[in-house]
Amino acid sequence: MIRRSRKCWIEILESRYVAAVDPFTIAVLPDTQFYSETVPSIFNAQTDWIVAQRQARNIVFATQLGDLVQNGERGANRNLTEWQRADAAMDRLDGNLASNPDGVLPYTALIGNHDYVTVSDKTSGNARYQEFFSPNRYADRILTPRNFPISEHSEVCSAVQWIPC
Repeated sequence: MIRRSRKCWIEILESRYVAAVDPFTIAVLPDTQFYSETVPSIFNAQTDWIVAQRQARNIVFATQLGDLVQNGERGANRNLTEWQRADAAMDRLDGNLASNPDGVLPYTALIGNHDYVTVSDKTSGNARYQEFFSPNRYADRILTPRNFPISEHSEVCSAVQWIPC
């Protein structure tokens, strides 16, 4: 549980108050589906900005809030182009995994209604989402979706309990 005072964020740990040391930033990328569909350069610029501002703004985590793509798996080759564009943009948060296996900073990409095989039909499956953004993407990292179980927008605050919501 986190409470805000006028001076700083306070974390309640073991029924005592501990002041949070440094302010931090969580970068949020909502509804990138139009960028994946038609203007991937904007999605790339957003993730490049997060990497460039990571230290200056103390960005400790990034999350894409779902709707990575516009057309689910509809279209040519199950919409591979949009998924590759979304993947390429989020890859910028990885940096060079050979030299930095944990990536540039921890992040997740949530599934949105546009990311299902048939848009807005959760029962249709999410094969492309799993192909590009399953837990395997983060398998050898310190912070993984297994440690950070986020799968829907509404779970963000409960899964990441240190975020002031």
